[in-house]
Amino acid sequence: MARTDAPLFRLLADEIAALQPDVIVTQGLCAVCAVSEADVRALAARLAPRPRVVSISGSTLDGVFIDIAAVATALELRADADRLLTSLRTRMRSVHHVLSASRAPRPRVAVLEWTDPPFAAGHWVPEMVYRAGGEDVLAVSGQHSREVTWEAVTDAAPAIVAIAPCGYDLASSAREARELAERAPWLHQRALWALDAGRLVSQPGPGLIDGIETLAAIVHPGLFEPPPASRAIELTAG
Repeated sequence: MARTDAPLFRLLADEIAALQPDVIVTQGLCAVCAVSEADVRALAARLAPRPRVVSISGSTLDGVFIDIAAVATALELRADADRLLTSLRTRMRSVHHVLSASRAPRPRVAVLEWTDPPFAAGHWVPEMVYRAGGEDVLAVSGQHSREVTWEAVTDAAPAIVAIAPCGYDLASSAREARELAERAPWLHQRALWALDAGRLVSQPGPGLIDGIETLAAIVHPGLFEPPPASRAIELTAG
């Protein structure tokens, strides 16, 4: 269905109406891998009283932070959101200070959010790589994820390849990475990692900061403690 751009989800309209929601949170990033924003707004327009619809659509880290604040405002939890956002920004600055003090070079990194066909992870991921001290060689911050060729991946000469299929947990990502390594021997000359994509990369929320810290530990193992085994697995050594 994904290849035809057909939605993977449908709304249970009667069940949602029975809940009588005051606020519905939806997303405007992808109409294939999540519920369509247009469908949600159409449903909300049919409900009485009509709920407020808050759409998450940030494609950068700043955009994600804005969305967190918007959801919190709708839920009358803005003070909690301010504390959360302060904490998230503090953690990012901590990573930055370590990298800045070390003046370490930026290794070349490729993050793949799909492997058949290969897709370069876009949106906030290139910025995550940058904030982790790496250079994303396939994608541009804020732009959509895009299909690439394996030739383009190898030509980009990444030193580190992170496999993070959209929404996959760590075990599933590791399985994809192992299967890929079997059919792509050139990966044996790279540092190959599998990530808990659903927790660290795919979802636009606080977990992205966990993702930055995990990537920093992968990209600069001499500067940071190894990532927790629940977040990332190294499959081959470069």
